Amino acid sequence: MFKAIARYMKAVFALLTGGVNSMRESLNQNKHVIAATFDEIADDQISAVNTMQEVVSQMLAAKERKVSKIEELSKRIKENGEIRDGAKIMVMELKEKFDLTTPEGQAALKNTSEYKEAASAYENLSKEIEDDENTLAELELAVEEDEQQLSNRLVQLGEMKDQIEKIKREKRETIADVEASKQEIEINNLINGISESATGSRLQELRELRQNVKAKVKITRTLAGTETKTRKAEFKKFVQKAKANSEFDELLGLGKTVSSQEEVNETEKETTKLPE
Repeated sequence: MFKAIARYMKAVFALLTGGVNSMRESLNQNKHVIAATFDEIADDQISAVNTMQEVVSQMLAAKERKVSKIEELSKRIKENGEIRDGAKIMVMELKEKFDLTTPEGQAALKNTSEYKEAASAYENLSKEIEDDENTLAELELAVEEDEQQLSNRLVQLGEMKDQIEKIKREKRETIADVEASKQEIEINNLINGISESATGSRLQELRELRQNVKAKVKITRTLAGTETKTRKAEFKKFVQKAKANSEFDELLGLGKTVSSQEEVNETEKETTKLPE
């Protein structure tokens, strides 16, 4: 019993599933559903394009900041280099006032405030220039990488936009193909005589009417033939009666003598004139 109930439930489930699948297939073939599905896919793609454009915009802004920093560092390195060179030139001019061939002269030069200031500036500027140059090299490498990534992202962005246009074309082509296929199926069904329209049933009714009328005609013809045979039998009776009367009259010497064979021939002539 439980197995029977289980089989019944499976059958009901299969029926419902089949109905839902058939309904879903029918809906999927509707041009409005097809258009909505493609529009949804296109919207997702457009959202992805917008996200990619935002990423590219941020990458471009980051690159521009790095480029600006490179320009700033380059300008500062140049200026610091000029100042450092100025400090060096100042020391070169200052040493002309001292005898650097003796330790005392060298010590006297180094003890001057100008020398100490110039030496400190030279050392600090040299360190600053070195740090800036290292930073500049890193930024230049980063900008090159950014440009490569931007180039790749722009290619991807172009492909994504092309994909959107492709989806739009595919949407139009799919709707056209589905509609054309549905029309072809309807035409083929009409040709094969399996159309679900009322035309087939009306034709069947007319064909049945034709057969019925033809059958009635056949019946009337048969009945007409039966009536003709009945009349022939009645006429034969009259012939036989007329023959007997003639023979009786002949025995009495009355009337015109007619041979039996002549009477029969005459009767057959009259009989053949009856309509069939």
